[in-house]
Amino acid sequence: MEKKEITTKTTIKAIITGFVSYGIIAMFICFLIIAFVNQFLNLFTGKHASGLYITVPLMAAILIYFLIHAICRISIYDVFKKCKTNPENYKTINNYLTFFFVCCVMLSIALFSLMLFNNLRYQVNDINLYKLRLAEGLPADLVDYFSSVRIATYNTAKTNLTTGTIILILGTSLSFLSLITYQRKMIKKYNEF
Repeated sequence: MEKKEITTKTTIKAIITGFVSYGIIAMFICFLIIAFVNQFLNLFTGKHASGLYITVPLMAAILIYFLIHAICRISIYDVFKKCKTNPENYKTINNYLTFFFVCCVMLSIALFSLMLFNNLRYQVNDINLYKLRLAEGLPADLVDYFSSVRIATYNTAKTNLTTGTIILILGTSLSFLSLITYQRKMIKKYNEF
């Protein structure tokens, strides 16, 4: 079967479009899996859940690594299954894809940080609302006691969430940055000029 030769711009556009399309599908499936796992992990609380705040994000970071590499491989394979590009275009293609992956790193850092910030802000607002509700019917010393217990729980959760978010940011960033060399190999492998 004769492969059609495509330009550099078309190659870059096709790879990025495939990467984003497969990424959206994979994120949706992962979202469903995470929702199910989260419901299961909510059964474990207190002493039984002490190591989960590190273990779960670490497992998620490993899963993200393999998932991002699989998406990259599939998107490059789809482009070069029926098409080919001139090997002289490799450097330009690699430069644009490197820029795209660095943008993905910055976007993932911003999204994870924003999700952490919103989660912590929600918990602070919840504590303030909890104090107001308690103040309506209880004496001030009991309100202070229950609030201090809630604040101590919040501080522990804040530390755990921050640690988990840092693990996810590092895992995702390393996954995208490792694609810089990986995509070069995949393009050379699948482009039969």
